[in-house]
Amino acid sequence: MKITRRSVLGNELPDYNIDPPEYESPDEVRYPAQIELTFNDVEVNVEPNGSWDYADYSWADGQGPRGKWVLESDDLSEKFYLDRNEVIEGIDSIISPMMPIAPGTYYISGQANLTYDVIAERDPDTDEVYIHHPTIELNYNESSVDEFTYARH
Repeated sequence: MKITRRSVLGNELPDYNIDPPEYESPDEVRYPAQIELTFNDVEVNVEPNGSWDYADYSWADGQGPRGKWVLESDDLSEKFYLDRNEVIEGIDSIISPMMPIAPGTYYISGQANLTYDVIAERDPDTDEVYIHHPTIELNYNESSVDEFTYARH
């Protein structure tokens, strides 16, 4: 015998759903923000397995507080910040196919144009946009590293 709320109460009450109501998820609103960085003669050590590491990371410091990068856009009412590791990860993901694979020390140069999407949420009922704790993602389609060169040391 299957025991339900109805059978325990002994009468024919409607079977109410006790799960919380499902609300439509808020829409995403994307605000593009760009970072431009020129790097010249950055020393890179390529390992035998093809991975690489920078001799110094200060080349990727931003102009904001504590060396952070400031993300600004005409569409944003607030400033958002990225640390140099996030910027380096973005550059690495773009230059990876162009990096040398032979072990050794190299110097790399280029002009990085990184576009980040600041992703906020819009409430479907009020159309209000919540941007206080956005997700920030690199937009690979809009980002590039131009004039990329490397030279062996």
